[in-house]
Amino acid sequence: MSISNLIIGMLVCFTGLQTKAFLKDDSTWVTYNKLIGKKDPQSELNSSVLMFKEELKASDTHPQCLYPGRYLILKNKYQLASPVNCPKFQLWQKEYGLKYISIFYAAQYLSNPASVFGHTFFLLGSEKTNTFTQITFNYAAEISPDENAFNYAYKGLTGKFKGSFSLIPLYHRLHVYNDMENRDLWEYKLNLNSEELEFLASLLWELNEKVSLDYYFLDENCASLLLWIIKIVRPGIDVSVTHPLFFAPSEVPKILAREKLISEIKYHPSLRQRLNWKYSLMNDFQKNQYRLAKNQVTPIENIKDSLILEIILDEVAIEKSKMGEQIPNKVKNIERSALIQRSQLSYDLPILTPQAAKPEEPHFAQDPMQIHMGWLRTQNRSALNLKLRPAIHGILDREAGYIRNSAIEVFEIETSHSLETLITLEKINFFTLTNYRPLEFNEFPLSWSFDILLMRNRFFETGNRYQAQTGFKAGWARELGSSQFTGYLMLGGDLMAGQIKPLGHLNIGPVLGLLISKGLFKSKTEVSSRTHTNGNTIPELLQFSHEFRYELNFKWSLFLSYFKYQSPGKTVDYDEIKFSFARDF
Repeated sequence: MSISNLIIGMLVCFTGLQTKAFLKDDSTWVTYNKLIGKKDPQSELNSSVLMFKEELKASDTHPQCLYPGRYLILKNKYQLASPVNCPKFQLWQKEYGLKYISIFYAAQYLSNPASVFGHTFFLLGSEKTNTFTQITFNYAAEISPDENAFNYAYKGLTGKFKGSFSLIPLYHRLHVYNDMENRDLWEYKLNLNSEELEFLASLLWELNEKVSLDYYFLDENCASLLLWIIKIVRPGIDVSVTHPLFFAPSEVPKILAREKLISEIKYHPSLRQRLNWKYSLMNDFQKNQYRLAKNQVTPIENIKDSLILEIILDEVAIEKSKMGEQIPNKVKNIERSALIQRSQLSYDLPILTPQAAKPEEPHFAQDPMQIHMGWLRTQNRSALNLKLRPAIHGILDREAGYIRNSAIEVFEIETSHSLETLITLEKINFFTLTNYRPLEFNEFPLSWSFDILLMRNRFFETGNRYQAQTGFKAGWARELGSSQFTGYLMLGGDLMAGQIKPLGHLNIGPVLGLLISKGLFKSKTEVSSRTHTNGNTIPELLQFSHEFRYELNFKWSLFLSYFKYQSPGKTVDYDEIKFSFARDF
């Protein structure tokens, strides 16, 4: 054995003794290794300390330049080589001049499965550049547009997608999220000091340049990665969630508020939100002028009102986001005429959404998991009722952080328990997605709901007979006087299969409903008629449901519901009352 090998061996042993004590007392290195996907922090620590002890010529390939974040974690714990000049990294620091850091939360986007739970990314704030040209730091899965639904779910749940980092100017993010996808954005500026910001910049450089990770939809995603980075910079904070199953981006604002990391909050309303506010500012004369211009009765060149022109331009922007690259010449001509006419008018202050029109901030959102315990009563039995909803938001839940009159519920399980039957499976709701978006001025969006479930067959009160069911509704919703009352009229259908006669059938009929939201009180009332399309012995079924929720405090709620199913000749006559307390966690 050579003298040099003996020295290196002794150094490794000595370093190993040191690192065991370090790992026991300090979680920063463990969190760092979790962030970069390393499973053995002890081994990584040994090799890193040795790597940083070497006195090498300064260059961009020096270990300190390749891994500046790792170097800063270890330099106060071990005797490492002196700091060296890293031209590329120093240019990064100079160009971006990191003075503050913000976390952006982008609200749900129901048209894309990857975005139904929201999204988060960093803004690298600098005093040297205009706000909109500042750089964002984003982490997302690399997904091919040709990926089919099965592969999408399988790869996302098992980490088969690679996570990639990207640096894009803020104005591009605002265009995509605010304008093209019509998503509200919330900016949470963090109260990090200058030393923490320097440390954070080194970590982001290292991640962007040298780290490749596996992306998991449920936990190791855009939300958890950002919070792990913050925890490395400020080790004392707790970035855990109150439930063990997943880590949704919607949890990030709540954790930032809980750990007192927020110094300022800014709201960036979507294009649709800004457009709706502009609509509300128009008087009757302006509305008439707008309609004449929109229908091309009055040439746009004759419009002298800047508000009307801005509304026309916003509407064109929304149309263009839907059309992609296939924009008709008619739309292009309207936009060009409106831009020319608007440029000839005097400049007014920009029309922004006022504070009163803001949705409630996402950090006030309730926790996504919910458990119910209560009582169930039908014509023939009474039972204890238990229900668990792992994720993430029901239509009667608090609206903060979510799209109003929407629901995303996954794998909800409901059971009943009585002396006669120790346990009865009432229902498994595999998936529900709902969006009752009200009609707006000059726009008629479609409202819809879709679910997949397995439920006990209520047509047979005795025995445990089950049916699989896919339900759908589509139609229109409208605010009735104020946003507190939303009525809807739809066509609904249920495709059923299972222990019923015949074994499968399709039911179709009208649905009339009312949503009420007043402070701590929310309710949903619905009346529908279903007609079997395949000559079943039950030709028609009338259904009535009323669900009521009262929020007792931030964690607890009271639920009351009544369901009735009845055929005209009372061949089927089923009533069900449920009363329960629910806790969010």
